[in-house]
Amino acid sequence: MGYLKLCCAAAAVGALAQVQAESSVFVRDSEHLYTAAADDAASALAEEDVSFLVSRLAGTRSPLESKPPTGLPVADIFDAPTASLMLVVTGAEVSTIEGASTQFALEDTSSTAKEAIKTMLTGNTAQRTVSASVCASLDAAVGHACGDDATVVSWDENSQAFVVSDSEPITVDTLFSDSSFFSTVGVKVTSDTTAVHTNTGTEFDLTESSTMKLFAELQLFNQLPQLLNVSDAVQQFSLLSLVGPQIYTDVHGSDDASLRAVDAIVAEAASTILDSWSDALGDDIFETAVVRHNAEPTAAGRRRVLTTASTTDLYTFDQIYDFQVFTWTWFILVLIVFFSACSLGGVNIGNDDAGLYSNFKAGSYDRAAHEHDQ
Repeated sequence: MGYLKLCCAAAAVGALAQVQAESSVFVRDSEHLYTAAADDAASALAEEDVSFLVSRLAGTRSPLESKPPTGLPVADIFDAPTASLMLVVTGAEVSTIEGASTQFALEDTSSTAKEAIKTMLTGNTAQRTVSASVCASLDAAVGHACGDDATVVSWDENSQAFVVSDSEPITVDTLFSDSSFFSTVGVKVTSDTTAVHTNTGTEFDLTESSTMKLFAELQLFNQLPQLLNVSDAVQQFSLLSLVGPQIYTDVHGSDDASLRAVDAIVAEAASTILDSWSDALGDDIFETAVVRHNAEPTAAGRRRVLTTASTTDLYTFDQIYDFQVFTWTWFILVLIVFFSACSLGGVNIGNDDAGLYSNFKAGSYDRAAHEHDQ
């Protein structure tokens, strides 16, 4: 009996580790980004560690004072992009993102998308150094995790539309009017109420609430750059929290055969959405995709191995700033002294008729006095 319990516990731990290992963080390649070598890349990130990555991409300091994990990409501070985007997917299988140059495993421990996003932006501290300028999701609670200054786009159950502060609601009919997105993600709309996933043959009822919300959220994220005119924004951080797959799973069950088609659609849509934002900003953007699979609280404790222990001595931003200021200040002062000495040594005083700077010459003085007496 004890052996059976031990086997069951081991199986549960193995299943838990498998669920956590499936969660991932993808960083898209960019000409503004320096990525670490494959040997130096971190093997896994805790949710708190994502705050280091977000801070680097947004050009701000991380709220955490601990050492960042090794292998995180570094932004080019002399050629920073105008915007950064983080797409958070909850409840879908996305194994790859087209154009992603770096991938990290994610230790996903938050039970909701709101908790996960708050942890990623604040590092589980009271300090917030990254506030989203645009925050969109089906889940209205996500908007509270993005900061007070964010333009929140969330679903309103009464009007059955996405509402935006100080703007007209974005209706489902408006979003579904663009059929090109459906074909891009492998979905064929056969009627006003039915759509079919071409690869698997799975049929979706667009009048069913969870299905309609799933496709409406995907369409929203793809069209949002044009709807909000994000190309006019400067140095903005946008956050898209895709919770439609999780809502669909909660309604239809985790064993439903249509989930395979949902995963394929979301995988295709994720890359398409990132492309849409990149096109709107002329490739002048950092893009990160976080894929979360953990929908329930886990028994595993939050591990801080990557941020509390490291075999390499890393420096804080304050230490880097102090070193840079001290080094360049002394370098400039040395140059000033050097060129000042060179200029002083080469000074030509010219003719000194008043005799203020020349040596006294007795012979010249006697001759001048004698001529005066005569």
